[in-house]
Amino acid sequence: MIEIDWKKDYKGEFICPKCNTLGIIARGVKQSNNKRVFACQSCKYQFYESCQIQIKAIEDPINLGVIWYTNYRYKEFICPECEARDIYYAKIENYNTKRYFCRTCRKYQCDSIQLTPANLSHYSSKTRPVQPFEFDNDKWDLRAINPNFDQRDTGYFTVNFSLIKPVWFKKEVKKYIYSLCKAGQSNTLATINNYLSALRIFSRYICQTNITGFDQINRSLILDYLAKEKTVNKSKLGALRSFFIAGTLRGWFSIDK
Repeated sequence: MIEIDWKKDYKGEFICPKCNTLGIIARGVKQSNNKRVFACQSCKYQFYESCQIQIKAIEDPINLGVIWYTNYRYKEFICPECEARDIYYAKIENYNTKRYFCRTCRKYQCDSIQLTPANLSHYSSKTRPVQPFEFDNDKWDLRAINPNFDQRDTGYFTVNFSLIKPVWFKKEVKKYIYSLCKAGQSNTLATINNYLSALRIFSRYICQTNITGFDQINRSLILDYLAKEKTVNKSKLGALRSFFIAGTLRGWFSIDK
């Protein structure tokens, strides 16, 4: 374990444990408990290191000078299971293998051994061929729906619906994502991926509460979902609001307001 020079090394990389907003501020050390104080500019929540966000800096045992931080989202990493960009460093295991945790699908992954087309697309200098579009497929290449996205954004061109259940909800989510793609430059590929990630999490709540149709989704249910979520940010709220407004206006479904 190493000591962290907060003034020199910290650049606002940590995420608020309450609202999930990036860029919490490192303040002074509280004398009564000798814990560093952090504050979130978004939700105004204050907390301490170690006891609430458990910040640790871990030296990489193989790559000299590389440091990994707990409670830090590595936005360039893609989960090979659900393709969400919600990967956090967890720990170093036997044989110096680094272990990461996806907060979207709740699965652990190891470094270096689970490369997928989605992972490689962001770092490769070559553009991958566009895959044919089939609405019923769970994996989509968004460039097949709209080829006019910014080419610098192609690290996000694949989406995966396989973890969205039940089927009746997945079908409407697909319609929504398709409409966002068709809207073109008003929605970046990164924005579409973030919206899909929020809807994927909401679908998990639907399954847990045994919801069987849109007629059972109302304001009370959504508020209950938000209350039970550990982290709620503007991205999650915006995705849900946009989805339900689009679905209602386009006549895909109706919900009790």
